[in-house]
Amino acid sequence: MNADVRRALVGVGLLVAALAVAAGVWWWSANRPAHLVVTPTPADAVVRAAGHEAVGELDVEVPAGAVTVEVRAPGHLPSSTTLRLQAGDELHLQPELIPLGGGR
Repeated sequence: MNADVRRALVGVGLLVAALAVAAGVWWWSANRPAHLVVTPTPADAVVRAAGHEAVGELDVEVPAGAVTVEVRAPGHLPSSTTLRLQAGDELHLQPELIPLGGGR
């Protein structure tokens, strides 16, 4: 194999590698998760979102798209909201549940 053919093959190899890296970066930016933090009041409320559950603060990565967040606590009206998250979004919710007696 002569030097010109080797140089051409190396150039093609570098081009293919660069395209693979660019495609990987594009895929990651389009498909990375969103970061969701839910800090409820009262602090001991149960929080559910995207298959995750926590008592108190929920701090999770979720797939981009529609995510329903539910918050419940004894003696309070439950709360539920559906969010539309984009890849890479960071959202911090602070839902405040209303006591059943109507006061805060």
